[in-house]
Amino acid sequence: SVHNDLSRENITATVDVSQCSEPGEYQLACTPKLPSNIDTTGAFFPDSAQIVTVVIDNLSTETKTLELKLEGSVADGYQAGTPVFDPETVELSGTAEQLAQVSRAVVILEADGLKQSYSGRLPITLLDENDEPLTDTNISLSEETAYLTLPVGVMKEVPLTVSFIPGGGATGDGDVEVDIQPKTINVIGTEDAVAGLTEISLGSIDLATVEGTGEIQRTMTIDLDPRLENVSGITTATVSITIEGLETRTF
Repeated sequence: SVHNDLSRENITATVDVSQCSEPGEYQLACTPKLPSNIDTTGAFFPDSAQIVTVVIDNLSTETKTLELKLEGSVADGYQAGTPVFDPETVELSGTAEQLAQVSRAVVILEADGLKQSYSGRLPITLLDENDEPLTDTNISLSEETAYLTLPVGVMKEVPLTVSFIPGGGATGDGDVEVDIQPKTINVIGTEDAVAGLTEISLGSIDLATVEGTGEIQRTMTIDLDPRLENVSGITTATVSITIEGLETRTF
């Protein structure tokens, strides 16, 4: 009856490695232990010594930047934005040989037909060079899970614009030619956020500060509504201005 209650899952065995101060191979005595929650009266281990070979290696550490592995897809007409992780990196500890097997540290999100942003805590998985999970390793992680925020929404191409403040004889009405590079950017947002979005203003340019009638260039920052994400990755635009039709007279 005692044998029926015992299995490899509830019998443990330990070795004391506290005296192993150098890398190498050690032959250590194994101490088996019967489970405390089972009546093992009359059961015992033979007195014959159980020897276990233990290999001690130097400990190495490596930091990996977390990546997203999406198993599934977003819904048609929707786009996933840039994932944000907390923490952004994870530190791995193990032997150099074990760490060499790790290609990526990922957070796996299983979803299909995503139509809205995702937020939640998910386990961190180590992948080998074939993108297969590494399961049988003794690698320790500084964090077992990470909090993932993945924006999902409708993608829209929106033109960039500038406005002018009249000055220096120029009004901006027919006497100014403007060229913006890039002319458009792609943004992601909810249906409500992008529904009425027809342009993104870079701001105003005071024509009184523009001297002469030649071409000038200015670099302007692309600022977005907090509900939108700039998936083009371009944060500034170059604005080229040419003022025509003005004359200068010296007194």
